[in-house]
Amino acid sequence: MAFLVVVMLAATVPTPPDIEKDDVRLHVELNSSRYVWWVTNLKTEPIVRFEVGQHHAYDFAAPKGWEVESPMPADLFQAWATDQRHGIGYRQTGEFSLRASSKGSVLGAVDATISFASGESVTLHEVWAPVPESRNATYLVVGTLVLIVVVHTLLVTWRGRGRRVDEPAGV
Repeated sequence: MAFLVVVMLAATVPTPPDIEKDDVRLHVELNSSRYVWWVTNLKTEPIVRFEVGQHHAYDFAAPKGWEVESPMPADLFQAWATDQRHGIGYRQTGEFSLRASSKGSVLGAVDATISFASGESVTLHEVWAPVPESRNATYLVVGTLVLIVVVHTLLVTWRGRGRRVDEPAGV
């Protein structure tokens, strides 16, 4: 039952809009457990750093010529160009991605920071990424499962009380 509710809610999640701020456009794509951020530079100087919040992810990827911090901090995906020549140039788009693990990650909104060669940074808010599942959500699922078991037990007990021992079940 709870699984069905989660599936129905996931099917109604809208497609994230492109976020554009201060000469940067960011587009997010979700495909199962894979998150992809497409970062487009609308400024003449190259983008040389990308950071986005995350939770229990793996398989981090960045454009060619970029480094990804390894091991990754528990809550941040960081990538940077090894040289300005490998940065994301004017009107170019770079692809950053990761896979969310099944260790309590859910879809949520975080901040992403994009830095230019000059040292200037742009922070984008409400960017979709894997975030930790809240304790309330965990308690809700467990509570729902316990409630289903209790109601099922009560129904089985209630239906069985009116029958005699020697009476067939369908009578």
